[in-house]
Amino acid sequence: TPKIIFVKEKNYSIKQSLLIIGTLGHVSHGKSYFIKQLTNENTNKFTSEAKRGISIKLGYTKCSIIKIKKNIINSFYKNCFNYQNNVNKVYQFSFIDCPGHRLLLTTMLSGTSLMDSILFFISVDDFFPQKQTIEHLLVLNVQKISKLIIILSKVDLQSSIKITYLYLILKMILKKKQIKNSIFLNTYIFDINLNFILNEIIKINSCISRGINCYPLFIIVRVFNTKDKGKVIGGTLIQGCLEKRLTVEIKPGISENSLLKNKKILTKIIEMKDNDIALNYVVPGGLVGILTEMDKQSNFNNDFIGRFLGIPGKMPESYTKILVKYRMFRCFEKNIDHRLDSQQTDWNTIIVTINSANVTGFIKKMNKKYLLIILNDQTCILRDQKIVISRKIKDNWSLMAWGEFIRGG
Repeated sequence: TPKIIFVKEKNYSIKQSLLIIGTLGHVSHGKSYFIKQLTNENTNKFTSEAKRGISIKLGYTKCSIIKIKKNIINSFYKNCFNYQNNVNKVYQFSFIDCPGHRLLLTTMLSGTSLMDSILFFISVDDFFPQKQTIEHLLVLNVQKISKLIIILSKVDLQSSIKITYLYLILKMILKKKQIKNSIFLNTYIFDINLNFILNEIIKINSCISRGINCYPLFIIVRVFNTKDKGKVIGGTLIQGCLEKRLTVEIKPGISENSLLKNKKILTKIIEMKDNDIALNYVVPGGLVGILTEMDKQSNFNNDFIGRFLGIPGKMPESYTKILVKYRMFRCFEKNIDHRLDSQQTDWNTIIVTINSANVTGFIKKMNKKYLLIILNDQTCILRDQKIVISRKIKDNWSLMAWGEFIRGG
């Protein structure tokens, strides 16, 4: 377990989740159902998702597990939603459930930048590989994932011959891509292998470093209004420490008119929670909710996604023009011409994924090494920040390139 016990010369008992586990894979390959097996929570909470039976937006929930001793030597981990509330929970982490539909590629990308580990789902009852399966695997080139946990779902719907064949094909592909992996089986009927998967998650994330001796930076993932209180900001702290009653800034601010500069937003933290657990302070790790004094009547909730929350005057710079050192995704190279005409606006229109934000823009200049991108909205970017660039092909967004932020203006 990531242990953070020394914050600002005080010893604290950590109550919040310290990890974010993400799910990737093609649509209807069992991502949301697996999370429900572990947590008894449905991440598809919107009416449109219930009607269509697929994830449309990023889903969030928390998983708590306990350690059970089998004998003096052996022990195993188990989800604890069937146990009493006073059970000793030894491990807690947050889930981000990403949609797998081809039309929701940019939504998936906005969630991957926050993940510490990834569960990759492949259904044995479907054709392999699906296009979205390939694109989700390409995202692993951008993220620093030490080991990939692959879950072959719906194994109760196919013969052992096909399962074995798919297992061998996967091993060959991942070995070629030099991706360390562990493969597990999962079914719809029985909750099999859940203990082994939980054990692998804990094993991979047994030692994770977090930067706490610096100014706090909180990435906003979602914003919603409460009935009787103010506006709640959901997201994750990537460095530093946040405390109650602290005055914070949201950067970049919001502008009602595109011709005006973004208005500076200052607010105060009233309350912080990790699901139902009240927190007096937040350290880097899982997803938390922050209740603020912002007016809940304002209609800019979606505009806050991807912005930073932190100490006024100690925030990263915001830019509308960025220079990126890029690498083209191999599947896109055949469609590219490095001598772009800046007048081809349809070709140059892109979406840049930075943290959890998807920002539209266009390519101003391009050579074989660098991209000059003009963003349609101010965006805060950290030094050496990794970004992903998507471009529209036949009415669908496809992965184009990824790279590192060099400088901005």
